[in-house]
Amino acid sequence: MAPYGKVFDSIFGSSIMESDVETRYIWMCMIITADKEGFIDETIPALARRFNVPVESMERAIKCFMEPDASSRTPDKDGRRIEPIRESFGWKIINYDYYRNLRDDEQRREYMREYMRKYREGPDDRDVNVNKVNGSLQGFTCKQRKPQLANTDTDTDTDKPPYPLNVKFTEFWNLYPKKKSKGQAEKAWKKIKPNDGVHSNIMAGLNRALKSDDWLKDNGQFIPYPATWLNSKGWEDEYINRPTDRTIEGTPQRCKVCKETGIFINEDGVCTLCSIKAGE
Repeated sequence: MAPYGKVFDSIFGSSIMESDVETRYIWMCMIITADKEGFIDETIPALARRFNVPVESMERAIKCFMEPDASSRTPDKDGRRIEPIRESFGWKIINYDYYRNLRDDEQRREYMREYMRKYREGPDDRDVNVNKVNGSLQGFTCKQRKPQLANTDTDTDTDKPPYPLNVKFTEFWNLYPKKKSKGQAEKAWKKIKPNDGVHSNIMAGLNRALKSDDWLKDNGQFIPYPATWLNSKGWEDEYINRPTDRTIEGTPQRCKVCKETGIFINEDGVCTLCSIKAGE
């Protein structure tokens, strides 16, 4: 026996609706409880117990269903609804194929509604094998979702920074001499997303630039904005450094601020780089 069934609203246009309420109820129960071929292989008392109706009502309904019906919309077998499969008990619903096809059509529509809902949600939810419903959807194709490739990169040193990008940026910003347009510099930094290796190269390049002729002359007038330097990969540039032994009167001096020796100490005992920082 089928575990459940559907009764469609087309039954309300059937001549069965001319019968009394109890007969109509029994007819719906028989449609629902029939097996997939339309057979109801139970005795009248057993059906009466299942449908919770008196045996007399069950007998009267069975007799009604086996009689010709001139008002039936399906004239097969003179409009009879059931026929016996043996003398004592057991019946077959004559037009059960019609009701089964109604159910199959509804299942197909329900399947397609669900499929289209998943299709609209995204490719990961699509059912690739859509022609599985009674062969009625053959030829309907859709794109298969692309497999998700696993990340096989085991070189974690070059992929994930060991500490947040903002910490690295702060280190860069504190060393960079021209403190201008910090927001643009942060955007450039996030765009680069430097890992440990790139971060080290940036800081090394910045230290070379700090000692170069271009950055030291005219009190750092030609030092680019930090965002410009980052976007142009300034840390990869080649810089020309002044000789480190040029100091006041040819005598090596130590900067009073940064304690570095031989980086153009002025008359106040401060190197050019620290003079730039002090003037900002």
